[in-house]
Amino acid sequence: ILEDDPVFNPCHVINDIITEFIEVLNDRKNFMKILFKSMEKHKKHSIQLSNEIGWIDGDIPGVESFPNVLAVMIVCLLRLENKNADTMDDNDRRKLSQQCDVVLKKCKELNVGTQTNGIIKKYFANLLNPETGDQVCQLACSGGDCVIL
Repeated sequence: ILEDDPVFNPCHVINDIITEFIEVLNDRKNFMKILFKSMEKHKKHSIQLSNEIGWIDGDIPGVESFPNVLAVMIVCLLRLENKNADTMDDNDRRKLSQQCDVVLKKCKELNVGTQTNGIIKKYFANLLNPETGDQVCQLACSGGDCVIL
């Protein structure tokens, strides 16, 4: 993350990662649990669908991708200097949107379901505006796949 930083200290990075993980874990809306359940549901649905048509093309993504998605999210959240909605300026909002896009790109690589993408968008939307995050997310999610937490 900070390899280009002249005062790079691995111990500080580890502490920052743990702190960010705890912040995500401490989400009052049980984000990590809902993310996991969404990925689990996506896998069950994909298996059921492939059994109905009698065709499986490689591995079906599911909860195995959860640690990867969560790790990318934590790294992307670490890259944000300001996560306080009250003090964010346009540049901070742009960076937040860019980091959300990085996470969603990784989700696409991992074939994560659209419902899970909606949950991730909602998490980032709640950082922008905790009171109206649901409304922002509903606008950002395509096809109504966003889950209200």
